Amino acid sequence: MPPKKTRAQNGKVQKRPVEEDLDEIEEEVKMESEDQNKKNQKENTTNGKPQTDDQDILKKLGDDDPIPKEFYNCCVVDLAQKLIGTYLIRVLDDGTVLKAMIVETEAYKAPLDKACHAYNNKKTEKTKWFWQDGGHLYMYSIYGNNNCMNIVSATKDEPEAVLIRALEPIQGIQVMKKFRGSNPKLKDKDLTNGPGKLTQAINIDKDYNGHTLFEKGKLYLVKGLDKSAVQIEASKRINIDYAQEWVDKLWRFTLKGNKFVSK
Repeated sequence: MPPKKTRAQNGKVQKRPVEEDLDEIEEEVKMESEDQNKKNQKENTTNGKPQTDDQDILKKLGDDDPIPKEFYNCCVVDLAQKLIGTYLIRVLDDGTVLKAMIVETEAYKAPLDKACHAYNNKKTEKTKWFWQDGGHLYMYSIYGNNNCMNIVSATKDEPEAVLIRALEPIQGIQVMKKFRGSNPKLKDKDLTNGPGKLTQAINIDKDYNGHTLFEKGKLYLVKGLDKSAVQIEASKRINIDYAQEWVDKLWRFTLKGNKFVSK
């Protein structure tokens, strides 16, 4: 989105400061988030009675129960923060279970976000997964065969997703090291501290495009840290210098003090 123009008294066109446009964009995103939450509240009503909120839902879940689909039905900026502290479960074909906690995320929201693959609602064979319901996966490759895992948010046909940037390995660490093809002496903190590293460690690739996280299977999400134990820090997203004014969005979220984040 280029800077808007205003008409000066002398008839010349002047550009507005970028800061003013960012303020307007920030307000628009905030309003969209509020509208989405209101929409979700209306949709999550049965016989006129509101259903429970996220925390009530999570409290009722067993430790191995997948987080339900409703959890993902929110604005991407909200989901990026809600995912911090949740546990990702990976079940291998031989029954081995890998477990890791999400400690770093980034939000990407079309159509305005120039850092988003679906910017300007550009729908291709690669990006079509953005248009799924919340709770599905969008996978893509960087630097050859390094795959990145994104969790779609909101409802169908609202292209936005959360990039999972880092995990804290909890269970199956030696197996993760084997998948990384790394020296067994590799430090645990360097095992999954990057989007390409973590997908290697849990052995997933673009075949997982469209995979659902809210059903128990080979890959799903369960509740993790209690909300009171989660302190989140916000900062600028990484490696998006091309995104012009969107570079300054504080849409990268990390678990405060966690040593497993990417940077």
